[in-house]
Amino acid sequence: MIQYEVTASLLNIRRVIPMSFSDESSIAGQVKKGFRFEGEEVPIAQLPNPALGRWFRDKDGFFYSGDGLLQI
Repeated sequence: MIQYEVTASLLNIRRVIPMSFSDESSIAGQVKKGFRFEGEEVPIAQLPNPALGRWFRDKDGFFYSGDGLLQI
């Protein structure tokens, strides 16, 4: 798995990839700038709404928006 670092000041952790960013029911928590995790990109064919951009799944099965992440 690849390591990623959060570059946004605050990023939501999601239980599932939402249809829209306004879907608060999918939020499992938040992480701050500098947080690192191991994960992999979710294939575009598995995204419920590709217009939301790239998504990444960590080793525990949580999802992060690609906006605000940097591969390290």
